[in-house]
Amino acid sequence: MGRADAPVTIEIWSDFQCPFCALFTHTQEPELVRGPVAAGEVRLVYRDYAFLGQESLDAAVAASCAADQDAFWLFADFLYGTQQGENQGRFSAEFLASLAEFIGLDLAKYGSCVADPAKPTEIVASTQEGVKIGIGSTPTLRIIGPVSTELVKGFKSWPELLKSLDRVTGRAPATARPTPTPAVTPAPAPSAAPTAAPSPAVSTPSPSAAAPSASAASPSASMATPSPTP
Repeated sequence: MGRADAPVTIEIWSDFQCPFCALFTHTQEPELVRGPVAAGEVRLVYRDYAFLGQESLDAAVAASCAADQDAFWLFADFLYGTQQGENQGRFSAEFLASLAEFIGLDLAKYGSCVADPAKPTEIVASTQEGVKIGIGSTPTLRIIGPVSTELVKGFKSWPELLKSLDRVTGRAPATARPTPTPAVTPAPAPSAAPTAAPSPAVSTPSPSAAAPSASAASPSASMATPSPTP
C-alpha cells in the first residue's frame, strides 16, 4: 500500500490471530495510511509471521488468495475484526470461505487458490524468513529508511512510532506532531515465537457457512472499508 518509490518502507510482520496485531491494524495503521502513506512518504508491506497455530496459517493462506484478487487489505481488516481467541475454530475453512464470499471474491478462483499446496509453503517460508532476521514476535514493524533500518517490536505509542520514522530518515524530530485520538495506550510486550513454523496443511473450504455480518467485523472508522488496492 502506497507509492512504490516512497523513501520509507514499513514491513508489518503479523499473525492474524494476534490480538495486538488487530489493535495495530485498527488504530495505528489507519493513522499511517491517512498521514505518511497518503503523503507519499511511506509504503506499507504486509509480511506473514504465522506462528500461533494452524488457524494462523489457514487465515494467511486465505488472505494471500484474496490478494490474488486485489482484495488483501479488505480481507485482512475483516480477519482482524473477527478474531475470537487462538485456535478456537474461528478461522475454519468454512468461515474463511464465507468471508471471501462476503467481500465479493470469485469463489471458484478462491477455492482453487486455497487448495494449492504452494500457498501454505509460501506462508511458512515467510515465517522462517522472519525468524532469520530477528522478528521473534508480533506485531513487529521493520522500518526501512534511507539512513537506517529499525525493528519495532510490540505495540508502541504513536509518538514512539513517529520517532522511529524520524530516525530511519535522518530527519530532526518535529516540534509538534499530532497524536491520534483516542490516545493509544502501550500494550504489554508480545510473547516470543516458537522456533518451529506451523506445518503447511490447509483444510479444504466449504461454501456452506453463512457470511459474517458486517457488525462482526469492527475495524476503525477509517479502515471499515479499506481500499482493495495493495
